[in-house]
Amino acid sequence: MSIKALRTCVRVLICVLGVQMASAKSLFVATNGNDAWSGYSAAPAKNGKDGPLASVAEAIRRTRAARKDQSRAEIILRDGIHVLNEPIVLTADDSRLVISAYKNETPTISGQSVIGGWMNVEGNTNLWRAKVADEKLKAWNFRELFVNNHRKQRARTPNNGCFHLVGSMVDGQSNKVRYAGSDINPEWAKSGEVELMTHQLWAGSRNRIVAVDTNAHVVTLGGQAITKNKEDNARYFIENTRDALDKPGEWFFDAKVGEVFYWPDAGEDLTKARVTVPHLAELVLLNGTKDAPVHDVIFRGLKFADADWRLETKGYCDIQAAVRIHGTVRGQFANDCIVEQCEFTRLGNYAIEFGRGCMRDRVIGNIIHDIGAGGIRLAEPNRKASFANPSGQHEVADNLIYDIGVIYPPAVGIILFHSASNHIAHNEIHHTFYTAISLGWSWGYKPTPSGAN
Repeated sequence: MSIKALRTCVRVLICVLGVQMASAKSLFVATNGNDAWSGYSAAPAKNGKDGPLASVAEAIRRTRAARKDQSRAEIILRDGIHVLNEPIVLTADDSRLVISAYKNETPTISGQSVIGGWMNVEGNTNLWRAKVADEKLKAWNFRELFVNNHRKQRARTPNNGCFHLVGSMVDGQSNKVRYAGSDINPEWAKSGEVELMTHQLWAGSRNRIVAVDTNAHVVTLGGQAITKNKEDNARYFIENTRDALDKPGEWFFDAKVGEVFYWPDAGEDLTKARVTVPHLAELVLLNGTKDAPVHDVIFRGLKFADADWRLETKGYCDIQAAVRIHGTVRGQFANDCIVEQCEFTRLGNYAIEFGRGCMRDRVIGNIIHDIGAGGIRLAEPNRKASFANPSGQHEVADNLIYDIGVIYPPAVGIILFHSASNHIAHNEIHHTFYTAISLGWSWGYKPTPSGAN
């Protein structure tokens, strides 16, 4: 028997055994469910007194309470959008848990909020506005907006292409750059929320504008904009200012007054369209520890969508590969876990990450697209920590990854940091701005954990 055929047989056997073992402790979750019900049936009873649960969080709470022996259990999601109020957090106590889709359905685990009540802006028939009533959502200061599941451009200038810096950093200060002509509006510094994004070689930065010297043509930023990856006259653009909202498909959120503005694309009717923004940056966290790893957790047949990206006060600046950006579905000290036949879309960060202390995890047959950073991130970039808490022996196969790096262009399709004995095969990766697959993360000749990949 060939290796490929053997693997197929093993996968089928695992699926069959998984269903058999899960059947005794399966809970169903549906958008028309009720957290007061038993969760033991896939649809509401005719008398309306029992049926599936309403939330993934309640299903996890019940399986955790019921399984003192960590026997396998399964949470089965019915079709529809399952909106999370907070990320799903699984620990060692949740090991041997399967979260899967109901047969022939594709449920979505989402961090979305719906924005409604759109009205024309007085004096400008092109623009529409909507109040954001939810105080938590206003405080979140969301950075993505989707109309009928299509990502829209946060107001930016120039609309096409980029401006160019003049030279590199100013007087050796990495948070100061020089601009040309009238490319920078000094009023942008007053907002405190206008962002300058640079493209430099294989790196990028995003920082808030905090001061503008019009005489010297110097912009002071909230954080580091230039690293050792210096590129003279590097490209940059401006985002998140109302005066850049000047073309269809652009939007702007005024967090101070709690209003969002949007210029619809051709054919969009905001009285009928579904407009959503994210209120979470992570959807799933597998939080094991060195002494108590989470293990044998399976995600199968699900869609993970609608998660945001964040910007720290000191901004963002990487040296390569969007290295500081982590996964929306992320594990640490997570062993023998599987993510298979899932879809990841409309996310702000990397899609999937198995980081510190993760061993023998499998990412199989997933579709990953419309992603802020990269597709799959394995192990960690710290060399010394990787010796102390190794991550490896993973399998990443048969995944389709495309349209990534939409927020962080230097991100990578599949990136493997300091890690050994991994198998990466038969992945189709296209429409990236940088690298498809990167392995090693080492410069120079010091020993690393990497090898046998």
